[in-house]
Amino acid sequence: MGTQHSLENAYDRGTFGISRRTFVELAAAAGITAVGGALVFPDAQAQAKFTEPVQTSWPSLTDSGKVRFTVHSDTHIGSNTNNNWADKVPAAFKAIYEICPDIDAHFFVGDSTDTGAPKQYDELADLLNDNAQAPVGIVMGNHEYYYWMARANNDGTGPTQGYWREIAPHVTEVTDPSYEVDAEDEFCKFVDRKLKVEGSFQIPGGPNAGEIDCDFVVGGDGTPGSGYHVIAASPRVGGYDHRFYGDTLDWIREHLAAAAQEDPNKPIFLLTHHPFGNTVWYSVGGSWNGQFGEDISETEGNDNAFYHEIAAQYPQLIHFSGHTHVPMVDPRSIYQDDGCTLVQTATFANNFWMIEPDYDETGSYGGHPDSGQDASQCELVEIDTATDEVTIYRLDFREGAVLGQPWTVDASHGVDGLQYTTDKMEAASAAPVVDSDAQVTVTGGSDGVSFAITADKVHADTAALPNDVVLAYRVEVHEGDASGEVDYDARYMSDYYKVSADRAASFERPLFGSVLKGGRDYTLVAYAVNAFGKESKVGEASFSLA
Repeated sequence: MGTQHSLENAYDRGTFGISRRTFVELAAAAGITAVGGALVFPDAQAQAKFTEPVQTSWPSLTDSGKVRFTVHSDTHIGSNTNNNWADKVPAAFKAIYEICPDIDAHFFVGDSTDTGAPKQYDELADLLNDNAQAPVGIVMGNHEYYYWMARANNDGTGPTQGYWREIAPHVTEVTDPSYEVDAEDEFCKFVDRKLKVEGSFQIPGGPNAGEIDCDFVVGGDGTPGSGYHVIAASPRVGGYDHRFYGDTLDWIREHLAAAAQEDPNKPIFLLTHHPFGNTVWYSVGGSWNGQFGEDISETEGNDNAFYHEIAAQYPQLIHFSGHTHVPMVDPRSIYQDDGCTLVQTATFANNFWMIEPDYDETGSYGGHPDSGQDASQCELVEIDTATDEVTIYRLDFREGAVLGQPWTVDASHGVDGLQYTTDKMEAASAAPVVDSDAQVTVTGGSDGVSFAITADKVHADTAALPNDVVLAYRVEVHEGDASGEVDYDARYMSDYYKVSADRAASFERPLFGSVLKGGRDYTLVAYAVNAFGKESKVGEASFSLA
């Protein structure tokens, strides 16, 4: 049984005052596992390998006439999982300055710490002060509230191990919302007293000193209208898991209007930790999307009226969000269906969330695959000041390279000029390409069956859609030959999210969850699946069970 399922069983054995999904998310973030339905709290975990590339192929972005900044999300400094942020963050900044020595700014869109505890802000400050060489702008995510929520609401019940008490309440409901003030005060102490990166926007004397919601201006000569607005809002306590933005909607409206009035042809950047619902992958349901409704309730808070309002009014809007931890190599990380541009920002130093309903290499799904601990990505945004065209590079610091083709956005586009709508990308995409010598094999017997696919013979059709990936393999097991009854049908997450050096030539997995009867003949048929569900048959193999 996978760890996620064990944690769900452990949840059923206790009362924690939070939903099963949140329990599993927080437990995973704390490195908590479950054995036999009991929680296991390791005192320490070895840090995961961080793949530093042997060879890099970064572009050189040094030509003049450009404004450039990076966007980072979900750094999770202080996480009790083995993400090795202490190595990832310095390596990433080193690469950024190799690409662009005179970059203008770095923006962090939330969950920069894992709980918002003071000691985590200390470490975040040390990492930024030692490694960042350009001004930093930063806003809060939901995780910045967890330490203070636990302090305000812990009544001593439930697990008492130290780290758990930092990240989750142990009462049936939140009775003291004053922790919001404490969490925001601690964030302000960080930018006011701990962050020392020269020129940073929120430090004392900076243009956004002490602010939690910020209208940053990057580039220009300091006169109104000469730079580019990067409007960034923090979530507030309320709704489900601190993803409520209702209290900041008027503030966002005001600053969007002011930026557009300065120059309606310039792109306007909006940053929030959470995505708008049902837009970028994966912004659907539960805690994955932000609550941008006027009302704090789950139903009203998920109303997308605000998003559709600003999308219609500001086609030059480019919105960046984090929270999902979905690998940026997924082409659905950009979304233009409603007239503006939305981009999701993976994770800078934590681990990937794999949301597809696919088995990972351990037989779990809908969670963190083991190899996803190595994640380290961010985006580099480049604005051509002559044309206001925006180019977005997806940086993968494990790979030492830009992922796929950079996205380009014309801030003055009309709807017909949008390149990255779901319909256009899906229509352009094609099923994966399978080499003629690709093979599928089956091994094992009554005690367990495994299959293998020559993954190095299967490729995304990037001639059809430049940024497509082989997202998964779907496996059917038929009784008898391939025309027989289907006894098993499951999807397996491919290795697309791994650094290329860690992608094996042969993709091998057990048939997780299968129940096949002995004394029968079977045929296994394997398909490769792209990001839009288009399939190509890889091959088939017959086998018998004694």
